[in-house]
Amino acid sequence: MSLQEKLPAFVEALGKKDLKVIIMASSINSVDKKGLAEKQLRAAAKAGVTKYCLQHLKYDLSKPIKPQIANFKAQLEDLANDVATVKKRLG
Repeated sequence: MSLQEKLPAFVEALGKKDLKVIIMASSINSVDKKGLAEKQLRAAAKAGVTKYCLQHLKYDLSKPIKPQIANFKAQLEDLANDVATVKKRLG
């Protein structure tokens, strides 16, 4: 069973208990060419989930931290732009 099938059923089951899903964890840390991130965002939007956590970014402690922070910053800026584009398509 895929996320597209599981998430709406999960949200519905919680709704029957007067509970609401307000955030979901995800494996998103880039908008990939295979469309997995968009599928996750689409499933979340259909289920009424508007907030989500990104996949964690990890430091390589054997390397200098400052260049890694610069890389993470660039990666997150690109991700923010890509996610904004996807969200516009989703409505």
